[in-house]
Amino acid sequence: CTGAGEFSPQVNKPTRMALGQNRTLKEGLADVWAKLKPNMWQFFIAWLLVMMCGAVKKLSTFPMPYIAGQSQCMKEVTSVPENMSANSAFLSGGKSYEPQVWIETKPDCEEKARVFTFVTEKFTATTANLVFFGVSKAVLNFVTGVFADVFGRKWCVVLGWLCFIPMPLMVIFATDWWTVATSNIFLGIQQSLVWSATIFIMIDYLGTKNAGIAIGINETTGYVAVAVFNSVAGALIDTSDPRAVCYYVTIGITVVGILVSGILLKESKNQSVTEEAERTGRSEDAIAKPTDSTLTWPSGRESKVDVARSAFLYTSFVNHSTLSICFAGLLINFLSGFAWGLLVKWMKGGGSNLAGEWQGLDVISVS
Repeated sequence: CTGAGEFSPQVNKPTRMALGQNRTLKEGLADVWAKLKPNMWQFFIAWLLVMMCGAVKKLSTFPMPYIAGQSQCMKEVTSVPENMSANSAFLSGGKSYEPQVWIETKPDCEEKARVFTFVTEKFTATTANLVFFGVSKAVLNFVTGVFADVFGRKWCVVLGWLCFIPMPLMVIFATDWWTVATSNIFLGIQQSLVWSATIFIMIDYLGTKNAGIAIGINETTGYVAVAVFNSVAGALIDTSDPRAVCYYVTIGITVVGILVSGILLKESKNQSVTEEAERTGRSEDAIAKPTDSTLTWPSGRESKVDVARSAFLYTSFVNHSTLSICFAGLLINFLSGFAWGLLVKWMKGGGSNLAGEWQGLDVISVS
């Protein structure tokens, strides 16, 4: 504005390939390096922690299909066995009974001692571990961000590793499949707290303008570790005792995770507070202090709620763009979980279709 009622025309600059806002790739990388240089060691620790998180995830989940499955000695058959009358109905107490399913038992067959078997393997039962993992991780994701803001990123990571301790112990000493399945609740808690907190730490050190780079480094590191340790788990696992080696390794990684995050990792929350203070002109104390916000509903009614709750409500129910992103994420994770459960079962167990029978694959091929 050049005077009362007078406006100078603005010329739009041509859009460039940008990293962040209106920066070239070179400018963006220079800014990333400037932010990273004074915090290189702490950023590396966060990178190491997310790699360990990916390793624990796969070492914990890959053995699950081998811990519970179809009995090797008994199975249901619906056709009438040889040397049996097709009319096998019998009378008892004035009532007639006719078997619909027969149990075929192999002679001189022994089940694997450390494997939980089902005469009829139900997909919903033997993949229940994915449900427990997914639900617990989803619920904890609601509160992890608030926890990291209130208590700090460092203690969020430490708590995550501590929460994981019961998981391998429950699997190793379990006496039934449902103990193993429910142990995945603790894996979900650990993944939510530790993995999410490492994302916050990386964004703190690289700044919000470089959040895309920070998240990209974090997710790439974590899922490369998942891919690599998928093969490691396949090499380590003993199918006769799938509740051993992989879980001993996760205990060792957990001990290292607690020591590294408790002793070496520093709190990074102050980095984000300082950045926001510089950007908004507010004091650091005002930013660090919990604040309320006003939500205006479609009806016009206003509600005073804290910022954390209003962010959840706005993202999940009010803003259509973020709501659609949440729904897309839900579908992606559902399909991923479904594939993890179903494809491994098919590859491991074999089966039949219109083309005939196919044999199950060995554990290395599955991994």
